[in-house]
Amino acid sequence: MSMYTRMEDVRDQSYNSNYITALICNTCLGTLFFGYNMGVYNPTQSYLETYVFPNVSNSIVSLTASLIPIGAAVGSFFASPIASRVGRLKAFIITDILSIIMTLFTIVPDLDLVLIGRFFVGICVGLNSTLVPLYLHEILPRETKGKVGSTIALFLSLGILLAYILGLNMPTDSTEIDDQWWRIMYAFPILFNITRLINLFKSFSFESPYYYILHDQTIEASDVLTKIYVNFEAEAELFRLTQEKEKAQVNSLTFQDLLTPRYFGSLKIGCTLAAFVQLSGITGLLFYSTSIFQAFEGGEASRGPQVFTLIIGVVNAIGALFTNQVIEKYGRKALLFFGEMSLTITLCLMSIIATLDLSAIWLKIVTLLFVLLFGISIGAVVWTYMAEILMDLGLTVAVLAGWIGCSFVGIIYNWMVDLVGLANTFLVFGVVCAFGTYFILDYIKETKGIGSFQSWNIYNNEDTIDGIKIPREVMLQRFQQSSNTQRDLF
Repeated sequence: MSMYTRMEDVRDQSYNSNYITALICNTCLGTLFFGYNMGVYNPTQSYLETYVFPNVSNSIVSLTASLIPIGAAVGSFFASPIASRVGRLKAFIITDILSIIMTLFTIVPDLDLVLIGRFFVGICVGLNSTLVPLYLHEILPRETKGKVGSTIALFLSLGILLAYILGLNMPTDSTEIDDQWWRIMYAFPILFNITRLINLFKSFSFESPYYYILHDQTIEASDVLTKIYVNFEAEAELFRLTQEKEKAQVNSLTFQDLLTPRYFGSLKIGCTLAAFVQLSGITGLLFYSTSIFQAFEGGEASRGPQVFTLIIGVVNAIGALFTNQVIEKYGRKALLFFGEMSLTITLCLMSIIATLDLSAIWLKIVTLLFVLLFGISIGAVVWTYMAEILMDLGLTVAVLAGWIGCSFVGIIYNWMVDLVGLANTFLVFGVVCAFGTYFILDYIKETKGIGSFQSWNIYNNEDTIDGIKIPREVMLQRFQQSSNTQRDLF
């Protein structure tokens, strides 16, 4: 039984769970590619600096890591316009082909080509970071949409974990030099691109029903819905999507529209939340944990830091997997608040341990707790929440804000450790998380159990009908009455 149905009575299901699971797994190969490329530099950093590019400044070589989020910021910005112009399917195909070509650049022992390749791989990561949640939110049945974020976070964590596992074979001293393994590691994610391309052409060669409805392709939308839903649910969903399109009026949405009162509230919340997630400092651990703990243990070359980095990857994946069980039970806001508050506490503990220069085992334990809490809470929930409150163009801008935050942390993390020390670095990120806790408590609204039109308008104080301003509460009440009527019809 699929991940979405193990707790449900199959007789009452309204959708084809096996087909949905296969569709999710294929789509999320882009997220696997995303996670792998975020994690691959961590276990290869020391080797690249010492043996592949020994005559180049370490700060320049570290661009191999930071160019991924920088490129991703560019890619996420163009994801929505590309998806709107050529469709979600062609956008995935373009992304995978570009990923294959640019990944090959990263295995050439020429730093200029490696940096060019990593920047464009980052663009592809950014495209996937927007396209995957956008497509899944548009195509999945309403009962399963709350799990989009945790599913994406799980595949992201598995990609990072896979990079860490392969990294165990990286040499740690001059007696183990292997000039080929780092190339294998950087070329490995091509397998994800090839697999998704084959499946897109063979089994999933269609757009989302929502995209078809936006472009008045009702027959095509009906064909896709028939694959997803069972019995008469396809017709009911087609009717609901048609009605939502008319109510939401999203056909002509532009960047200028995002700045109007109707959309700016959701945009502001989405961008701020995405930035706070990255400014928790998780990026620094995922990029540099091997070198951080090697330095904390005295700088001796050993497998210890590599093994601990692998454990971080395992704990991160476990946290993302666990989120599936709690997100619908406790809601989005509760998990976001719990996550930010917990990260604040653990970062302060990490700062105290580093200040007192206690045993490395204590810092490792609290670091693993930090990673687990991140994976259970904000690391997964943010993807669900942003996809619920933002339409495609707004989601693009929010993801861009997240990537800017990720780039910022990736660039300054090592610099901060060198300048103010590891303890104060943890403390700075702890203070940021404290502000994030206040932001979530005071500004975030719950979206559990409400439809797309309602969640898109949850941060709007008013709307209009025929040019007349109507309070948001009245609009939501009217929409709910309309939705109930539609359900009665079917």
